[in-house]
Amino acid sequence: MHLNDALRDLFHARDFHRKLLRLGLPMALSAVLSSSLQIVDTLMIAQLGDIPVAAVGLANRLTYLLSFFISGITSGAAIFAAQYWGEKNRRGIREDFSLALLLLTPFLLLFFSLAFFLPRWVIGIFSREEAVIAEGASYLRIIAAAYIFQGFSALMASFQKATDRPRIPMTASIVSIGLNMLLNYLLIFGKLGLPKMGVRGAALGTLISACVELFLLLLLPAVRKAPVRLGRGCFTRPHGAFTRSYIRTSAPLMFNEVGWALAVILTQWVYAAMGTAAAAASSVYETIKAFVVVCCVAVGASGSILIGHELGAGNQTGAKDTARRMLITGILLGLALCPVMLLLIDPLLSLYGELSADAMGNLRVMLIALACLFWIKMCDYNFINGVLRAGGDTKVAAAIDVGGMWLISVPLVFVFGYLLKWELRYVFPLTFIQDAVVALLGYRRYKKEYWLKKL
Repeated sequence: MHLNDALRDLFHARDFHRKLLRLGLPMALSAVLSSSLQIVDTLMIAQLGDIPVAAVGLANRLTYLLSFFISGITSGAAIFAAQYWGEKNRRGIREDFSLALLLLTPFLLLFFSLAFFLPRWVIGIFSREEAVIAEGASYLRIIAAAYIFQGFSALMASFQKATDRPRIPMTASIVSIGLNMLLNYLLIFGKLGLPKMGVRGAALGTLISACVELFLLLLLPAVRKAPVRLGRGCFTRPHGAFTRSYIRTSAPLMFNEVGWALAVILTQWVYAAMGTAAAAASSVYETIKAFVVVCCVAVGASGSILIGHELGAGNQTGAKDTARRMLITGILLGLALCPVMLLLIDPLLSLYGELSADAMGNLRVMLIALACLFWIKMCDYNFINGVLRAGGDTKVAAAIDVGGMWLISVPLVFVFGYLLKWELRYVFPLTFIQDAVVALLGYRRYKKEYWLKKL
């Protein structure tokens, strides 16, 4: 199909627009609120100086790594759940949920143990400054228990989205994030007679809100009689054939997510080695980037679910049409957001006036690069996390995604940032070379249609 025909088809595909908005808007709203929370937290902590910002940013590297383990398991589960929902197979959904829960729990306990019992060791991997280690460790020990609640919440939320109930996790997210913002403000600065706890207050606020979110994700599905809800009928012992199929599909996802996370953590280690200002700039950038990429998450994740529904129903033509429309939507949205992000850079920087001049200079360059090249990241996410994963083509998706990080981005950052001692503002833009290569390889794999299959 020629580009003009594809654009005309996208414009007239009202059913696609309706379904994408029904799934995508709640996901986008939840992601926007979550990212807003991170920005507000960073703004609050930035008022305490570079050391607290760097400490919390480095402590959250463990949280970041855990999120990829969680994502690997929940993404694999969501692939099957979406296809089972497409063929109206509720027993399959229960098997899927049971197995995902069984696999997720040990990872949550492992990361809880690292954060609670070895926080100084974790922070010490990234920094040798005693002040940063002490602040980061105090934050990490409190937030450790939140890992358990956040992991189970992510699993419940992924199944609600895959079974066409996106408003349930959205509602839980809104309440949790609003509570988190309020508690962080009160506990960081000691308002309304509460103790002034600094970074420990931010950790405690996160822990309490994580408990509330999980409670709502258990309560709301039961009240609204959602297909996946806690109860005796929620669990079914997975049979051997399904377990093997699940492992074949999910193992590459786990490799993908963890391999990606380790690569990012290694680049963050290089950034931290450049000094506290570079570490602070990187921490703020990651927070702002998380807010921007909600478009990637919303379009890619909702498109992946819609593709899964079509494949589960045996409609390959519908799956191909959905994939094409999703990819074009992502590119157009990414291009449209570039000038908007450029205009917002100065207002965003003005919010972080407490950072040092070096940190602000680095951050400005990082945000300019993101604004100009954001549409490439949209392509990456939609090819890898959207189309290829939806059809179970997870091995090649993982090879492209992780290979790009370890063969391109990591060597560039290590050589120019660690060995040649370039400044962060010159090293960071080089990482977008990897994004361009992944987008090209993802497009080639998409055109071969190996992903177009029912699991």
